[in-house]
Order: sequence, then structure tokens, then C-alpha cells
Amino acid sequence: MTDDHQVWSDWLAGKGYRDAPLRRLPNRVLRASLPGGAFFGGRMEWWRLGSFETRKHSFLQVWCEDEEARRTAVLERTATRIRGRTIQNSDEIGAILTEQAALLDVATPSVDEVRSNRSEEPA
Repeated sequence: MTDDHQVWSDWLAGKGYRDAPLRRLPNRVLRASLPGGAFFGGRMEWWRLGSFETRKHSFLQVWCEDEEARRTAVLERTATRIRGRTIQNSDEIGAILTEQAALLDVATPSVDEVRSNRSEEPA
């Protein structure tokens, strides 16, 4: 049987987060909590925040207790999903924001916020 705590402790150590706490949620999901800086300017890709990673017949949710980091990830994910597409309809953007905010357990940002976030991207 796979020792999932060891599998994920090793994986996190390889990413530079040897001391990241692992905890089992009531629904049996194993979750690693990393600091907000790990995702934005750190060693962990921002799109991993909230993701489920699989390894050796085990899975882990990569998480962050920093609500502002999760909210930023919602804006980034939404901007990524609409970038290069013809999705400009506020209702469609709002639906994506609502979906992403629910996944990362934050209040839903406004459509104007994601548009503002996109306008700040380098050309």
C-alpha cells in the first residue's frame, strides 16, 4: 500500500516546500497548504492552486489559506480561459468567474475586475 503522506511530502520537498503542512479533510482528500507567495513569484505555478495532483496511485489538493492569493488565481484562470477567444459577453465571463470562485472558495469577483486584470497584461 502506498504511504500517501510520504509520497506527497517527497513531492513537496522537491518543489522546495519540505515543511508544507499536509492534512486530511473530512471528505478524505489530502491537502497541502502553501503560502500565497509560493504561487505568485514563488516556486509553484499559480495554476496549481486548488488543483489535484496525482502520483503513485494517490492524489493531493494543492491549496493556499491566503484568500487574496486564491482570488488572484480566480482572476488569472478566468483571463486565461477567455484570452484568445471571442468570449466577451459579460454573462459568459460571469459564469466562468462564478465557477472558478466556487472551486477556490472565494467571493466571486466582478466582470470589471477580470477585464481590468486583462488590460494590465503586457502587450
